[in-house]
Amino acid sequence: MQVDYIVVGQGLSGSWVSWFLMQQKKSFLVIDKNESQTASKNSAGIMNPMTGKRYAKVPLIDTVFPFALNAYQEVATFFNQQFIYPTSIIDVFSSKENEDLFLKRKAEEPTYLSVEEDTNFQNQFKIEHAVGKINNSYRVDVHLFLKTIQGYLKSQHQFLEEAFEYDQIEILEGQIRYKNIVAKHLIFCDGTSVTNNPFWNKLPFANTKGEVLLVEIKNLSADFIYKNKHLMVPLKENLFWVGASNSWQYETEKPTEEFYFETKKWLDDFLKIPYTIIEHKASIRPTAANRNPVSTWHAVYKNIGILNGMGTKGSLHAPYYAAQLVTQII
Repeated sequence: MQVDYIVVGQGLSGSWVSWFLMQQKKSFLVIDKNESQTASKNSAGIMNPMTGKRYAKVPLIDTVFPFALNAYQEVATFFNQQFIYPTSIIDVFSSKENEDLFLKRKAEEPTYLSVEEDTNFQNQFKIEHAVGKINNSYRVDVHLFLKTIQGYLKSQHQFLEEAFEYDQIEILEGQIRYKNIVAKHLIFCDGTSVTNNPFWNKLPFANTKGEVLLVEIKNLSADFIYKNKHLMVPLKENLFWVGASNSWQYETEKPTEEFYFETKKWLDDFLKIPYTIIEHKASIRPTAANRNPVSTWHAVYKNIGILNGMGTKGSLHAPYYAAQLVTQII
């Protein structure tokens, strides 16, 4: 088999690389072992213009944000699906300090930050301070997006479901051989496996662990994302993604009782309405030391690239950086 590109991994990064290769009418094969508990598959899909405890504006917001919105719309049109939903983040301040900081930033960023006047939230949450709103936010249905891309790749015989074996790579003159596949280029979107990747394992990646609960809440609007100590993100009617932790040091990759009971206590203290915990998930994601995505071609092996380290902003960053990688002249 001969193709232009081999793409290793079909998370958000690999899916977007695949999409832009399709746009360029390149032949390619995606290799992925299709695990259920990956960082992309457990992602909340938040695209938030103001991020962190200090409400910092997302870097390159005037470039990355419109690019991502346009890219998701193009994919939605192609597949006749809806992947992205406009929303606002209802920020229920957990302290007077948070409230004061938000109000200060609101004066500086009135486009994105406002005070929420709707008092109906008093019926759902125990509110001790003011309530803010982060506007111009979006939620991506990551599960549907990944499933749709994979289904299409399988229908086009462009998806090989197996674990990638790094020791099977042969570097040829102007080509790369992997088992019985010959390609002009090889792009790694291999997530946490990057630490075992012989071409990229010297990059300053560290694996971080995130845990989330899937919670059924029947009397809470799915029109918003909710923020307090944790985030509550609607996945579908009555089902919310609640989390997430971000641990640089961890003893196990599995869900922990500590996170479960700490988050359950927070739900008990924060919610005034009934809820039911449906599932507890954990996943590991690679994070670059400077928290910026890595999108580049190898200095020695010019036809070997990498797109990795999207971190918690994968839904926002992956379209832009995938396009940048694929369109670079190598």
